[in-house]
Amino acid sequence: AEFVVIPDPVPTGPLIGHLRFDEDSAGTAFDETGRYDGILSPAGVYRSPDGVSGKAISLQHSENGYVLLPKSLPQLEHAFSLSAWFRAGT
Repeated sequence: AEFVVIPDPVPTGPLIGHLRFDEDSAGTAFDETGRYDGILSPAGVYRSPDGVSGKAISLQHSENGYVLLPKSLPQLEHAFSLSAWFRAGT
């Protein structure tokens, strides 16, 4: 799964954040911009080799799986786009 935040209208600068959710180990969802790493919950997060473009994570609601994004994310004053790939439970 990937998580990308791009304001609308699209800025001329770089992405605000890009989390691929393809980490091999527990703990951190790394932001490719290097600014807004997320924290993976201690339970309810599983890794899968079957992502859209490689590995992925699975967040289990029944086990309170989540990703905590930092409070330092910019407060966007304008509309923005959020893009994600996901597969519903099987």
